[in-house]
Amino acid sequence: MDKANDNRPSQWAAEGWLSVHDGGLLDYDLIYQDIGQDGDDFAIRAIHADEFSMWPVLNKVGELTGLDPEEGEVMAYKNTFDRMTPGLNEVMGLVKTGRFAHHGNPVASWCFDAVEVRHASYNVDLIRPDKPNRNSAGHRIDGVPTAAMAGNAMMLNADTEAAVVSAYENRGLTVA
Repeated sequence: MDKANDNRPSQWAAEGWLSVHDGGLLDYDLIYQDIGQDGDDFAIRAIHADEFSMWPVLNKVGELTGLDPEEGEVMAYKNTFDRMTPGLNEVMGLVKTGRFAHHGNPVASWCFDAVEVRHASYNVDLIRPDKPNRNSAGHRIDGVPTAAMAGNAMMLNADTEAAVVSAYENRGLTVA
């Protein structure tokens, strides 16, 4: 058993915090299905992603969510200091003001607990998450750069004129 995660990913999967795929490869059809459902359930305004994901995947996600890469609603870029700093600053501001909520998500907590911030050697005001050594630490921080990219998307695609309506306002809340 890995002491860094104490087999928590299995527990998180059983609790519904993680999706598990059969075999050793990602099931993109299942991922696309989940994203399509999210597009139906939430008012998604933009998508920012690490360019490692590349455009075939991002184009499909844009299609599923009704967002247009040509309009800047879907963006991909390298997670460099200059790209990560604004989003990380936004996330830190939301945390400090109590407006960042992950609804008790243990995976998010685990990622944020493991992250350290690295400053650019050429400009101490520029920051990005520093990846732990996966082989020795056993930690993952994927939720942190994801939150930073969401912060970037939120700032760049803010439309103070538009009223965002929750899907629950139209359909009501379903409790299982």
